[in-house]
Amino acid sequence: MCINKKILFALCLIAGTWACSQPSSKEGVTEEVRPESNGIFLTSEQLDMAGVEIGRAEYRPMHNYLECTGKIEVPPQNRASIHSPTKGFIKEVRFLEGEYVKKGTVLAVLSHPDLIRLQRELMESKNQLDWLAQELSRKETLAQNDAIARKEWEKTIFEHKSEKARYEGVRAELSLIGLSVDKIEAGEIQRLLYLKAPVNGYITAIHTHMGELVDPGKPLYEMVDPGHIHLELEVFAKDAISVRQGELLECWVPGLDERYSAKVHMVGREINQATKTVRVHGHFDKEPGHLLPGTYVQAQITTSSDSVWALPQSAVALENGAAVVFVQKGEYFEMVEITTGRQDGEYVAVELPPEIKDKLLVVKGAYYLKGAATGGDEE
Repeated sequence: MCINKKILFALCLIAGTWACSQPSSKEGVTEEVRPESNGIFLTSEQLDMAGVEIGRAEYRPMHNYLECTGKIEVPPQNRASIHSPTKGFIKEVRFLEGEYVKKGTVLAVLSHPDLIRLQRELMESKNQLDWLAQELSRKETLAQNDAIARKEWEKTIFEHKSEKARYEGVRAELSLIGLSVDKIEAGEIQRLLYLKAPVNGYITAIHTHMGELVDPGKPLYEMVDPGHIHLELEVFAKDAISVRQGELLECWVPGLDERYSAKVHMVGREINQATKTVRVHGHFDKEPGHLLPGTYVQAQITTSSDSVWALPQSAVALENGAAVVFVQKGEYFEMVEITTGRQDGEYVAVELPPEIKDKLLVVKGAYYLKGAATGGDEE
């Protein structure tokens, strides 16, 4: 019995000694030292793979822009409406919408009995005027010799003047219509009237057809000469006072990537009461010949510039609707809320807390870190 107690005591002593010699569950285990809980830790490999770049905010000049809309236009002298100068029946309609024609090209042919009547009236008036001129000369000689009453001579003078006025009026009317008066007086009656293009350009609309009886007030063709195009922009009246002649502007067609440089040529002096806008006229540095008059555009007018603190737009992310940047602190990055302002190209004006103005921060890849902060890129 004594031996058994001694053996049991020895076993307990050995077990206790072994247990004391083993490290505790907390001893000998290497724990990973992580940055503070409010930081974002990424390895250098992760930063390189994400293309994250580090830099500082810059104090740089930034432009002030005025946003507006408008359209491509041509000067009034490059746009034409073609009407018939007299009532007439359409005998021919030439060309189609979109076709290019040169100035003087015949677009349509008309005829009407009134054209013949006016020409006959001209010939009759001319013959009557010739006869009255001879009669006036004859009676003037008689009057000088007291062979006729002065009243009769004065009546002939009045008739000659009246007929001359009628002749000149009919002659002018035929010239305005477009008929050759010289040919008419030579005995050539013109039965057809040819309507011709007043400018070089494209036919944009045709408002007539064969056989139609047209009046002088009806437009038959619309034409535009795109030899010179410009910008007609609509700027709100409250903003127009800051626009000056010669200021730079940039415009583009919504949905297209290409941008076009121009300058402010003229600022209107009248407010459109319906839209509360002022017309701003701009000239392209190089006219985009492929843009058609009437094309809708958006534009930015550079009104001024000043120096502000700015960051690339790739340095700023959004967190719950607020703008944030990521400041480097040792081996981790801290998210800091900031205030942003206007944009100029790839840069955005920022208001930074004083303590981070000179600190290193992420200038490219902010949205990658934002994803890491919310767990989107954590393993």
